[in-house]
Amino acid sequence: LNDVGGGSLGSYTDSRGITIIRKQVEEFISKRDGGIKANVDDIYLINGATDGIRSTIMLCLMEEQKAGVMIPIPQYPLYTATLTELNAHPIKYYLDEDDAWSIKVEELQRALDESKSHCQPRLMAVINPGNPTGQYLPEENIREIIQFCHKNKLLLLADEVYQE
Repeated sequence: LNDVGGGSLGSYTDSRGITIIRKQVEEFISKRDGGIKANVDDIYLINGATDGIRSTIMLCLMEEQKAGVMIPIPQYPLYTATLTELNAHPIKYYLDEDDAWSIKVEELQRALDESKSHCQPRLMAVINPGNPTGQYLPEENIREIIQFCHKNKLLLLADEVYQE
């Protein structure tokens, strides 16, 4: 009960989730990432992918111009449906089927450039492993994606729900 905020069953918990569980997630991420330390204060527990994705996209919405969210094609329909519900613009980037469904930076740039006339790109979703394609992105491709997002000031949403 020490990790449940007020120390009793009737207490509110930290809005990020129960601390002891977030610490276990921190340990898992640090082990998975080869000893690179995660920060428990940056870990938020959510009640499923749909709510997490919806909440993250909502953080990126802008009133002055429709927010754009880069989404892979093919992808499962959660992203398209959520963007429609939130009146955000889908920026579709196509996975390269001939190269094991990889993500090419040139394709990302094409999609981003084409979108700027009708939305403000704010976020890029990457599904790894892919759903429905099942591809795993190699480390070098992940680095390229992170650099692309940094260069273009995009929040990177790493949808890794099926990683194990």
